[in-house]
Amino acid sequence: MRVVASAAAYWMMAERELWETHDSYDYLDWSQAKSVSFSKLKPSTKTISLRWPETLLDRLKIEAHK
Repeated sequence: MRVVASAAAYWMMAERELWETHDSYDYLDWSQAKSVSFSKLKPSTKTISLRWPETLLDRLKIEAHK
């Protein structure tokens, strides 16, 4: 059993577990979906520092270049 820090964390975990085992086609009618454009959004980047093992970074780089 997992220990959950807050109600928000609980619901996020529950939603993640739901989508791991269900398909959106069971809940949405994708034939009625419409394409949208968010043209006024501005791309943003933020530099962060992560300390990860080099092997993990190497695997991420390989996946990113596929």
